[in-house]
Amino acid sequence: MSDEFKMGTGQAHELALAFSRSGWTNADVKILSEGDMLVRLLPVIRGQAEVKPLSFPSLVSACDLIPQGWTIVEDVAPTLKSASGLGLVSFLESGESRIIGTVLRERAITLKANFGLVDAKYLLDHQLEIQTEFRSNVLVFAGTLLRGSDGGLRVACLCWDGDHWYLNFDWLGSVWSGGDRLPRCQFLHTPPDVMSGEYFFAAAPSFSSSRQAYCRRKIVCVIIERTDLTLIPLLPTELL
Repeated sequence: MSDEFKMGTGQAHELALAFSRSGWTNADVKILSEGDMLVRLLPVIRGQAEVKPLSFPSLVSACDLIPQGWTIVEDVAPTLKSASGLGLVSFLESGESRIIGTVLRERAITLKANFGLVDAKYLLDHQLEIQTEFRSNVLVFAGTLLRGSDGGLRVACLCWDGDHWYLNFDWLGSVWSGGDRLPRCQFLHTPPDVMSGEYFFAAAPSFSSSRQAYCRRKIVCVIIERTDLTLIPLLPTELL
């Protein structure tokens, strides 16, 4: 066999059938043809290297929620340890009524609301602790990106059906609107050891008053509900 590469129409057709049969998309093929991707893949094909799947947290802790034939494309480490500290935030900016899924995922990172499938599983297991006022919203867990058996990209969502919360996987390419919300922790900071003498920062709305609140050795957790926030140092003096 000659070392010179030549691809005929028959071999191109074989590759096209193999890509389709294996669930590849046009975007996947484009990535394969870019940069040094084929150089890195060649040792695997020639038996000189092997591919080991990434150990995504969802494969370890939430594999029972992943439909058969689906794969994880991106994932995040779990965040939630209690449903009682859960808050919701809108991903829409002023003047917007809807956005596409790729923008939603970018904003989830910016808003520090990038929860994943493992967090969704935690809430399913502890759904009696979820605030009742959240039931009118769809909770979006943008941190875990899954590819369905049809090749489409999806993210996990929790929805209320009038009786309980259930898991759904919504298409990333759909339009995301005002009824959808990103879950995130309400508290800016939870002190690890309140008796250690550390001094912490709490978030509060901006204000022009010369008086500021100070405290010493007190647990300070301020619920973040607004975006116009500044950091106020909590100094080692008595509460004024």
